[in-house]
Amino acid sequence: MPRANCYRRCAIAPALILLLAVAGNAPAQAQTWHGTIETDGAVQKVHNPDNPLQPPETVALTELWRLDGESDETPLGVVRAATADASGTVYLLDTQLKRVVVVAANGEVKGHIGREGDGPSEFRRPIGLLIDNAGNIGVVQNPPAKIALLKPDGESAGDRFLPDYGRGRRLVLRAAKMAAGRLYVTLARWSYDETGNTSYLNAVASLGDGDDQYVIHLEQRSRRTADNNLYTERERSRGMPWEWSVGPTGRVFTSPDFDAYEILVHDRDGDLVNIIDRPYEPWQREPAHVAELQALFDQSFAGRTRRGQPMTYEVSRTEQAIEELLARRDGTLWVLPSRGAYDQPPAALGTFDVFDENGRFTRQVTLLGEGGLDTDYFLFTRDLLIVVRNVRLDLGRNSENDDVAERPYEVICYQVP
Repeated sequence: MPRANCYRRCAIAPALILLLAVAGNAPAQAQTWHGTIETDGAVQKVHNPDNPLQPPETVALTELWRLDGESDETPLGVVRAATADASGTVYLLDTQLKRVVVVAANGEVKGHIGREGDGPSEFRRPIGLLIDNAGNIGVVQNPPAKIALLKPDGESAGDRFLPDYGRGRRLVLRAAKMAAGRLYVTLARWSYDETGNTSYLNAVASLGDGDDQYVIHLEQRSRRTADNNLYTERERSRGMPWEWSVGPTGRVFTSPDFDAYEILVHDRDGDLVNIIDRPYEPWQREPAHVAELQALFDQSFAGRTRRGQPMTYEVSRTEQAIEELLARRDGTLWVLPSRGAYDQPPAALGTFDVFDENGRFTRQVTLLGEGGLDTDYFLFTRDLLIVVRNVRLDLGRNSENDDVAERPYEVICYQVP
């Protein structure tokens, strides 16, 4: 059975995905790239071939440390996000216990910082982690849309509330990342007209320190009529592109299309500069797996209504084309397609397509290690891969009060060479 990416997607939310820095270990080969580049005004469209420029590679990851929630002095609840500083210290966001666990580069748990509350640097609904320009640990929260800032020793560094954007119901912060000295966020908002139609506004935007006006890198608007209560997995009107990343120069990479292997690249100023694609056939789910997922969504939507009518959900027969986008500090982009995530042997964490700074498909790298996307969270930060093991989240379950959240979590930290 294919690995159940719906479990993973619900577990990591908008904030799941962080920066991966990986250096290749294969020697460069003098080969010819067989793609084409099309220029459309200021936009370069890079059409890649089926195969990479270099032969496929396999990399066995080195384990740096492992935490066991049952035996360590600092118990682990539900780890949903991670970030690391230049010294190798890792910060793990525990959304169940409402705190940030601090782990030294050698795997020693140094303690925890942060706490639940509504005061300065406190949080109730944490969704992500980042490190700001001053070296503060930022806990991303929604609602309200803010970054709760903590000094590395746990002292309060205040809060950063996001400026308003668009019109409608409250602003929703889905994810946040720091890159190139700026704060990058995904935002959502929706509004209703007098006839019950719903308008959705979603954006990837960025702010400099002290800015109160966003630079918009990608904006999507959509509308749902009052009589349409069918929601589908392919539909993305209620959320930003699930996969996005930001490179070291502030370029923003997004994959808005569920079915297409297509990546939009916007520069630091918000202009579209590249469209990267390659031929691709999405991974087909087995019928039994589709039925299993549909049953989970049916359970989640049971009893939910819109304008007095029941809401329903339709699961896709295929996986989305692109599962992860990971912008590296060396300017390359690592892409995990659905076949690279699910059509894999047990020892493989995933097979990534690697694109150079010009958008050319140059390498394909399989990472080996302990873990699987059906039961685990994969959290990339700097040159580390954090695997949170033994997670089984059913769609629609609340991590704060179900029996899954009561189980301890094993966390493995890998060095990605």
